Amino acid sequence: MMKADISSLKQQNSARGKDTNFADFWYLQSDTKFTRKSSQKTHFLNIYNTFVVTNYRHTMPLTATFQSVSTTCIKFFVAVCFVLGIQVVSGQNLVPNGDFELFDSCPNNMSQLEYTPFWFDPTFATADYFNSCDMGEMASVPHNFMGTQTAQSGNGYAGIFVGQTGGSPYREFIEIALTEPLIANRPYHIEYYVSLAEQSSCFPTNICMYLTNQLLTDFSTTGYFTNPLSFEQTFCNQEGSVFDNENNWIKMDYCFIASGEEKYLLVGNNYTDAFSPCLGDAGAFHSAYLYLDNISLTPMPVQTVYFDTAVCKGQLVDIDLTELIDEPDNTEPLYVWQDGFIGSKRTIKQNGLYSATINNSCATDTIYVQLDYLTDCPEVFIIPNAFSPNQDGVNDKFRITEENITITQFDIYNRYGKKIFTVSDYNSGWDGTIKGVPADIGVYVYNLTYFNNVSETTEIKQGYITLIR
Repeated sequence: MMKADISSLKQQNSARGKDTNFADFWYLQSDTKFTRKSSQKTHFLNIYNTFVVTNYRHTMPLTATFQSVSTTCIKFFVAVCFVLGIQVVSGQNLVPNGDFELFDSCPNNMSQLEYTPFWFDPTFATADYFNSCDMGEMASVPHNFMGTQTAQSGNGYAGIFVGQTGGSPYREFIEIALTEPLIANRPYHIEYYVSLAEQSSCFPTNICMYLTNQLLTDFSTTGYFTNPLSFEQTFCNQEGSVFDNENNWIKMDYCFIASGEEKYLLVGNNYTDAFSPCLGDAGAFHSAYLYLDNISLTPMPVQTVYFDTAVCKGQLVDIDLTELIDEPDNTEPLYVWQDGFIGSKRTIKQNGLYSATINNSCATDTIYVQLDYLTDCPEVFIIPNAFSPNQDGVNDKFRITEENITITQFDIYNRYGKKIFTVSDYNSGWDGTIKGVPADIGVYVYNLTYFNNVSETTEIKQGYITLIR
């Protein structure tokens, strides 16, 4: 079968209504109840114009959890303790059978979406279900009538026509009822995977997910929905995208704030070919087909993070919020502190409670940083008694390493009590020169004036340093 003929054949079958592959579809239209003909448990119940999906699997309700990381203390001339707490609200996937692993009957032909529970065709056009249980190559995985593709995970996936060049509009959609309505003003995350089928003869530029507050069906068409206003939320790929990869699965990733009206989910392309063209050779009829797998809609975590640290008074604390709280990869969070400071990184100089909000376009997380001062931190000096400024890279400078103090004056005197050098860069120290000229070998006196950060007093310390070469 040529590439361009497949969607045409499905259109013709839909128009005639005689293809045996559409048997269950006709039950859905004409019977007061729609049930499987097999002896397996019923998954759907349909009273005309009212469609209810009953989920027989165990459903975990939305829960709040609290998680803590045990306190860790590090002492190296200074005590530093961290306590981190995270409170999140999270939940499971609200799309039942979003991975298409469940099936009532093994598919063996096109147009058998109804074989995988909970999913159905919302229009007269019929989507396809593929699973490795099919021993043939019509509806199997990885080989089927639309090409070769392994499942993104597991053994099954769905497939739909999403675009064409010329001819009567033909679109396929898949629809499902969520396990529970979305909650107003709560953030949610959508994720699913698509892959271009090998038998596609043009490259589609659009695929969307739609959320509605009621069952959306139109069995009078194999094309578009004529009332898109019934879409509560619409999520389409980025403008300018082209789906031209037949080898890999492409992740579609969105987050949003629910209105509280969302109850059903559809996947397809409800835009015209003029708005979302299928890129192919001009003047010929072409069609595009996408495989779909691992569709999920989950409540996003709403995080409150607590960070507590205790340091010796006067020490600076560098905070990087990106290391303390995880934000979605597809967002650019805005970090705003309670004092108006904007940014994820800052240096805290005073003790107290700090807070920041993180807006990731879908949710606003909060982080609290408590900085406490320790009052029993000792003065710490590491002062050598000799140095050798001979440019060998070893002990070439006279430097003082300190903790919990702030040096305010650092002078060098010769043995006669004359000040010969003032150290301006305390980290660099004295290089053993006097006005650029190497000083004589011998013993020198240093005079150190410093501020004790804990006691908040000014102190003086003196000692001897030997210069050798």
